[in-house]
Amino acid sequence: MRARKVLKLSDFLRASLGEQLNCGLEAMDVCREWSEMLGEHVARYSSDAVFRNGELSVRILSSVLRNDLYMQRTLLVEKLNVRLGKKIVTSIRFR
Repeated sequence: MRARKVLKLSDFLRASLGEQLNCGLEAMDVCREWSEMLGEHVARYSSDAVFRNGELSVRILSSVLRNDLYMQRTLLVEKLNVRLGKKIVTSIRFR
């Protein structure tokens, strides 16, 4: 009997449904990694994360935190891309 290879659902969908779905799954991956990377405390002050055309747009509820993250945005872009395993995030906009 031949062993079957088990795929994650996201990998199966990416392989089967093409580029349009792939973009949507990447957006979900970016938003998930954003929350995980910054941790629970910062995630509590951020909402409405949207990834489109290489830009992650995040609403930050605290002006102090928004300013701090703004100063670190280049480093945050690099860290996100490392966590994702490829360069798909080109910029972060805080609102």
